[in-house]
Amino acid sequence: MQISSLLKTPVAAALNKRKTAAEICDKLRSSAEPLPSIIQPELALELQAPTLKRPVLLVHGLAQQADTWVNMKNYLCSNPENHYGGVYRPGQEIEFYTQQMANPWDGKVFVLNVSNNLASPAQTGQEVSEAISKIRGATGCGQVDVITHSMGALQARQALQDGEEAMANLIMISPPNQGAYGADLLLKADKVGVGRYPENGALEALRADGDYVAGLNASWAEDSQRLHSATIITGAGLPTPDRTWKLASNGDGMVALERAQLGDTPIYVASDNGLPPGDPNFRDFQMFRYNHLQIVSEAEVYQKVGEIVSQPLQQAPADLWGEQLCLSELDASFAQPVAVEWDSRQGSLF
Repeated sequence: MQISSLLKTPVAAALNKRKTAAEICDKLRSSAEPLPSIIQPELALELQAPTLKRPVLLVHGLAQQADTWVNMKNYLCSNPENHYGGVYRPGQEIEFYTQQMANPWDGKVFVLNVSNNLASPAQTGQEVSEAISKIRGATGCGQVDVITHSMGALQARQALQDGEEAMANLIMISPPNQGAYGADLLLKADKVGVGRYPENGALEALRADGDYVAGLNASWAEDSQRLHSATIITGAGLPTPDRTWKLASNGDGMVALERAQLGDTPIYVASDNGLPPGDPNFRDFQMFRYNHLQIVSEAEVYQKVGEIVSQPLQQAPADLWGEQLCLSELDASFAQPVAVEWDSRQGSLF
């Protein structure tokens, strides 16, 4: 029997049986909550970000680039107090700090463009810590909020496992915390010569219940103690490749809902708002709005992210904006070249 035939039944069931986020959460677990829907379209169109309490770093996922975050970045910067700080590319410290000098060192929203978007998070997790270090040096803020999409969650968690201490809130959007069976399928495609991903890279790390995610999950209880909070936001309503008897389960089309879970980490589920046909704000096919890629561009997600990153931390003053940190204390490899560049323009950096 062909896979297409096996998938036909769950696809039809998913499209014909509308489930609200509340109904989905009831079957998931107690810490799952529906992501509050923005019912009126005017409210979504007029949504403005609150003032950020700390710098924010956005981390993209597998086979993506920094522009994954174009809409989230625009939302966060819709508040005139939240200035865009630019893209950080690993190994390009001078370029990053030159950009900060041109924008009076007042950036609050930053994006990481990882050096290899097909590499295992075990390799690229250090780049999250590197970006946090550079942002701290540029802003004078002791801690940074990190927002991730998809595999970016594993990169941030790798940084935590490696000892990162300056991550305040971690918000994981559509994270494959238990792996994703779609990665297993792509690995099988590689074996028959139709794949295009390198060996021992991201796909191996993303395997459902694979060794890599098992290792990350084993240390999560300890790693999460270094955070102020961790939050998961994920989508539901689409048949998603998974190891079930039907080969599909509920999710965002790429990450099955249950594979986004991580211990007792709060999880918000975006799904159908349950409005009946005839309601002035009725929307159909909502499950497609919260698919794996589109979810980072939805107003409900923006609103929840804004709530989290606008809250002060209990362990103040670590989260407060202060005097610019001494760059050489964070990373001696770039401090002197940057200081020389600054001296040539308007005096000493320090």
